[in-house]
Amino acid sequence: MKRKFFCGVGGLVVMMFVSGSLVQTLVLFCYFGISINILLMLFNLLPIPPLDGSRVALRLLGVRDPHAADRLAPVGFIMLFILVGTPLFRLFSNHLFRPVVSLFLPEGM
Repeated sequence: MKRKFFCGVGGLVVMMFVSGSLVQTLVLFCYFGISINILLMLFNLLPIPPLDGSRVALRLLGVRDPHAADRLAPVGFIMLFILVGTPLFRLFSNHLFRPVVSLFLPEGM
């Protein structure tokens, strides 16, 4: 636990020297923290079976079986590995994630 704390503090000190001020460094940390959380939220809403988006999609399609997504999960993991491991993910993230993140965060960052 101490090691992680010192790594975090070390990163903060390095960014403070690079950016020039503590306030600007803290703003950058908050900016990256918020953007990572938004990206994780959007990724979790993808309609691929192990993710929560598949349950939402099945519910919107009218599927009443609560275990339908669980039966598709083994295939969904393969789909996730293919999606994340190929350039398709970069294309997908540039056209979907970046515009949505820009709705929540200021332009000048």
